[in-house]
Amino acid sequence: MKNKNSHSIPILMYHSVGRPVLSKTDAFLNVSADAFRKQMRVLDRLGFRARRFDEVVEALRNGYSLPRRTCAITFDDAYRCVLEHAAPILAERAFTATLFAVSSWCEQPERTDLHTGGLGLPAMNWEELRNLLASGWEAGGHTRTHCRLDALDEEAAFQEIVGGKEECEARLSTKLKTFCYPYGSLNSKTAGLLLRAGLRGACTTRSGLAGPKSDPFLLPRVKIGYRDGVYGLLYRMFVRPSLPNLRPNRHMNNI
Repeated sequence: MKNKNSHSIPILMYHSVGRPVLSKTDAFLNVSADAFRKQMRVLDRLGFRARRFDEVVEALRNGYSLPRRTCAITFDDAYRCVLEHAAPILAERAFTATLFAVSSWCEQPERTDLHTGGLGLPAMNWEELRNLLASGWEAGGHTRTHCRLDALDEEAAFQEIVGGKEECEARLSTKLKTFCYPYGSLNSKTAGLLLRAGLRGACTTRSGLAGPKSDPFLLPRVKIGYRDGVYGLLYRMFVRPSLPNLRPNRHMNNI
């Protein structure tokens, strides 16, 4: 039934899960497997159900209602540790999720070093991604090489977007509908390039909740950090969105 959502939807943002923390650097964009398990447990107990990001996008675009306690769980970069640690935890709760895959990293999974914008962790290969998709997960685009789109000219940025999309579609035998901007970097023309590439929506690194007035190509997320735990998750979902944002977003140029 068509009925505009009047409530907000948290889109959770993760990168790596279960990465061993041997130094302070290892905590960057990482959540321990234990913390992730506890966070998913509390979401389940609060009555939240996880939907794929493309389902949230379509509901927002078309005005279809979703249950009030709906969330989306997203993982940037498609690291193998997500398959090893996060996927089994989500399966326990019958939660699905979305991975944003860098096509060149899936082709060469060991090449996600700091020089290419990665965390130095192996990415999933194509077979591993196909297996997750078969279990109900979604794959979204994240460019070919994890570049800063706002640093490229318009045509080069488009080739990164559409090239990554087409490579993933060919290897995964599925259509990609959604996207995530690497580094959260975009400019006033980037969303139009996604539309030109045939994508339906995208998420940013801007903090906040998605709602009926959100631009489907500029959807905010709830960023979860290493020290957040359960209380940090609840704060970021229920308290932080109501506070004023005093920090300008450095990555969204000319928006």
